[in-house]
Amino acid sequence: MSRPAFSFPYSHWSPRALSLTTPAAVTTSRFIAPYLLLGLSSGEISIFTVSSPSNTPHLSARLLGHRSPIVALSPLETLSETSTVELQFLSLSSDGALSKWSLADFRCLQSALSTTSDRARPVGMVVVPRSGVGESRLTDSLVMVWGCNTEIVVLNAESLETVFVWSGHVDWPLPVAVETRGVGVGERRRECELLTMLRGGEVQRWFLTGKRERSEASVLAVRRDEDKNWRVELNEGWGRVRRWEKLRGGYLVVQARGIAFHVPNAVRDNGFVKKSEMAIADGIASVEVGTARKTVIVQTEAGGIRIFILRELGQLEEVATWPPPPFLSSERILNVAAFFDAEAGRGKLAVASRPKIQKAGERPGIDFSVADILRHESTIDIMNWNEKADGALSPALTNSTKLDDGSMPPEPSTCSEIFSNMLAIAHGTNVYLYSLTAFLLAYHEPNASIKLPCTNEAPICLLKRVHIKEYGGSYGGTEYLVAGTQVGDLYIIEAPSYSCLKRLPLFPTAVAAAHLLPSDLGRRLRSTLLVITTDGTASIVDIERGRVLVTFPSHEASRLTSFATKPGQNIVALTYQDGVCREWSMGEEEGGVLLNPPPSRGSGHSKEDSDGALSDEGGDTGEWRVIHWEDGGHHEEDGGETNSDGSIQLWDICCRVEIPTAGVNVRAIVAALETAMSTAAQRSREGEKRVIGNHPAIINAKSLLTALFPGGTLDLFLDYGNAEEDDDDEGDLGDWRFAVDQLFFRRKRPATLGLIGAANRVSMFTPTAFAEREDISPTATSIKLLAALTLITLLLEATGKKGYIDTVVEKMLQSHLGKRKVALGLFAKFWSDENPAIRWVARQCLDAFMSALTADERKVVVEYWRSYLPVDVPPELSSAKEVARSVILLGKLITDYDDNSYDSTIKKSVARSAELLLNEQNPLYQDTAIEVLGYSWTPFEKLLDAYSAIHSLLRIAASELPGPRRELLHRCFLEIARKNSPLLATSLANNIAHSAPEISAAAIRIVTAIVRQEKPVFADVLPTLIEAVVKTLDPSSGLRERVLPAISELVETLLAAYKTVAFHRPSQRLAVSKSPGLVIIYDLKAGSILHVLSGHKLLARHLVFDTDGRCVAAMEWEAGAEVTLLVWRLPGGFLSYLGTATTGESERLQPRVVKKLEVENGGNGLGEEVEVRWNAERKVEVLAGGVKVVEVAA
Repeated sequence: MSRPAFSFPYSHWSPRALSLTTPAAVTTSRFIAPYLLLGLSSGEISIFTVSSPSNTPHLSARLLGHRSPIVALSPLETLSETSTVELQFLSLSSDGALSKWSLADFRCLQSALSTTSDRARPVGMVVVPRSGVGESRLTDSLVMVWGCNTEIVVLNAESLETVFVWSGHVDWPLPVAVETRGVGVGERRRECELLTMLRGGEVQRWFLTGKRERSEASVLAVRRDEDKNWRVELNEGWGRVRRWEKLRGGYLVVQARGIAFHVPNAVRDNGFVKKSEMAIADGIASVEVGTARKTVIVQTEAGGIRIFILRELGQLEEVATWPPPPFLSSERILNVAAFFDAEAGRGKLAVASRPKIQKAGERPGIDFSVADILRHESTIDIMNWNEKADGALSPALTNSTKLDDGSMPPEPSTCSEIFSNMLAIAHGTNVYLYSLTAFLLAYHEPNASIKLPCTNEAPICLLKRVHIKEYGGSYGGTEYLVAGTQVGDLYIIEAPSYSCLKRLPLFPTAVAAAHLLPSDLGRRLRSTLLVITTDGTASIVDIERGRVLVTFPSHEASRLTSFATKPGQNIVALTYQDGVCREWSMGEEEGGVLLNPPPSRGSGHSKEDSDGALSDEGGDTGEWRVIHWEDGGHHEEDGGETNSDGSIQLWDICCRVEIPTAGVNVRAIVAALETAMSTAAQRSREGEKRVIGNHPAIINAKSLLTALFPGGTLDLFLDYGNAEEDDDDEGDLGDWRFAVDQLFFRRKRPATLGLIGAANRVSMFTPTAFAEREDISPTATSIKLLAALTLITLLLEATGKKGYIDTVVEKMLQSHLGKRKVALGLFAKFWSDENPAIRWVARQCLDAFMSALTADERKVVVEYWRSYLPVDVPPELSSAKEVARSVILLGKLITDYDDNSYDSTIKKSVARSAELLLNEQNPLYQDTAIEVLGYSWTPFEKLLDAYSAIHSLLRIAASELPGPRRELLHRCFLEIARKNSPLLATSLANNIAHSAPEISAAAIRIVTAIVRQEKPVFADVLPTLIEAVVKTLDPSSGLRERVLPAISELVETLLAAYKTVAFHRPSQRLAVSKSPGLVIIYDLKAGSILHVLSGHKLLARHLVFDTDGRCVAAMEWEAGAEVTLLVWRLPGGFLSYLGTATTGESERLQPRVVKKLEVENGGNGLGEEVEVRWNAERKVEVLAGGVKVVEVAA
């Protein structure tokens, strides 16, 4: 069973956030029409939509998650399941983190947290969309990350997995891809020619080779062409080489103060010939190349723009110049972004700037000036300027974001925390507390507010929840909220009074972070708070007593990176950014003592690196426990901190950029609702078995549903409400819609929805951008639909309106068919979810949208997903999330929509893929295969080794499995039994009798589970299974003792389920009606057949032993036929009673009594409740409905 993340971030936008008021610098930019992407020094990516012809930039989204400056942005084209081409982009930050984002909904698709070795700072990246080294689109696209070292890291653009580290350079290289070519096709090897330029102009020629051997992963290797010693003639007065690009027919070399165009020397093949050059006296800040690789746009260090066109014979001609205009004279130009479409002859130019002199009390903002770049015959003009269009960044703000209606506090948000089971958000010197409902729908009405008694009005910059438990106990204690300010004050707030207990003036600089020390330290340090500032000063605070124990001076204003403690001791070690570590002992007196002298910088005495002195794991007394500030300071891992029921997730990173944000965990809300329903179901009165409307679980579920679809049923059913509604089952027109309408709140100012992507990267839409997009993206539409339908299903059931569920789900899905594009892969993600409600809704959605696919759309889906099938996907991508989803989607397609349009190869590939996943060690893959095999068994059993697949399932069943996974496995076996019970019975019987003890026992337990759930499926094959079970009881088999508990459980289950089985416990005899006219008596002690009973024509039913096991009675009858009572007397004697009269099949025994019963309408007259039993007088009684029909002496 899977449990994928299921959360939404919701935010409230202020005009300041919409106008991008930030002190961060613009470190890089990129135009990907119609979007302008800005990478900031804070790690944020801001996306603007530039409208034409007004050239007005509108902020569309802010992407958060990178924790260091963005150094490069690059477009990337790939395929999607709904279209042939999907536009994405890559972002690279200075810490080496690489992320892939969708331009459809700005969601982070994938993320690699580290791409550079030895912590080298990356400088840029080169995307090679078709390198030629891979066998398919999944392996052919590469990303090369280069930086301040002699290595280039090569990653797969599809998975962002590092596939090769390209070393061997003598200097920092600048790479460029040249061309691809096939080499040794029979060896399945291809090469990509690469060139690297070193600082002095030396050019090295390399060949990147991809080769696959059998089923191994593709191996990349690089070799240098030692015969080619090329050099580019550089202008020594222009400074170092910044970049070089491949243009049409040659290469553009960019130096610090000039550009030049070089072509390969075709005569001597010994280097390059310079064809033209252009000096840039102001210095070059950045260079953009047009789509046709003929236009060069240069941004100068002075903020000007110069545009060049590559003419015939390699001549660079300057066609446009744009010096900074007068209206930017008071601005400091931060960045210039440009693009030019050569085919259309037009482009855009955007200048980001900031006032040189900031007004007092105002945070710095970013202004934009946007213009068109238009081609006129042989010249290019820059025109249609929209100067400093900052006023257009906040157009038509909705009521939920206007400042004058009191919906947002006047001060921006600065930080957040979970406190008193609510979300605490700081605005200025105020802390506002919100429940989930208040945050989602009424941000202007917090549940509580706390005003700090500040005299200097310094804003809060840190909130930290501190829960101090009772000493020696696991529960109880007191909860505090610690607030740190920009001027170094610390305020202690106590719950539940929300009163400020103490103000502690700690530092002259801002409080940066705080961490609660463990309770197992020495007496003076246990359960105290370690507080640090931005300059490295630290203090230890006793929260309960409201006093400062000690303050540690900073180390040359160096930032603290980690601290360490020892269990049972009053010792703390502080490690600074430059590697210096200071160890302090608190002792039992006031103050602290520096134990070791400060080592010199770079001496290698950092606590993390000193002979393992500090370990990240605790243990015996004396071992260091290290805490890094990114683990316990500013909530760096956002989305992990939650309230008590898990419904609210903390997103402090968003609050710090003036966007109050909270994550909403759908799973937690669903779980709370299911718990409330379970509690209500236990009530005795039928009318009380529903959840009351003001229950917190109901309130939270309705709040989220309203936030997902603020327009209520009009949004939910699109325009279905304008159509004629069908009568429901009760004949009341519109009752189902009225029931759904009651699930929405009317009075609301909802927050704006965002998306959580890979590595907890969060994408926040602005309110206007979100409102303008009816269909954000297929993925966003699908996840909203899944969440809303799950909540509606549970809310209707909880409020006693379960009968409307099927109608509501059907109407809602019908309203979306053909009007909204969805991502089938998203529904496949939740297809095997461990939560029954989520799983059921995901399958309903997948069924509806898959059935609506046209033949051409199905082909697109098949072609996209077949590349990820385990039998076809490259081994290096075998862990991609799409692998499991491909098996689900294609398995469902060929099972439910087999219109003979799929070739036999795809069917066989899907079946083999499911079998491969079944043998993986990854539980997610195993569970996917289990689900798909059960669902698609009918087409699969002819395409794979069915007996091998069942054996693999039994191997999994024999392992230790949690409850949900075992239930999943039982469902799979039940589905197989429904579709082909003889095959399953034969396979189970073979594994019971001839496999290892653990497999045999697992197979017996599977039989037991199937009989308990659906006994008719094994009614006809039961004798085959029982015969195999009896064989395991043979004392010589070696299985008896290992399988005996499982067999005991099976026998009890068979007796309760079937009237064709009887068991005499004292003699361990088992009677089974094997076939018409045949009953077998087994001796379970010996594991053999004891007697064979015959003398009847039909299937013997209602088998029953007498008290001493000497006689067996049964009935044979069919509907409308005569009823016969039969009694067999088994051979007597003491040995027979012990079950040792024979060890093999004996002579068939005839019945001693055959009694025809006179029953009206034959077998039909007996009804359903028929019982055969022995009474105290050794007579056989036949009862129907509790009434004796006949009594016969044996």
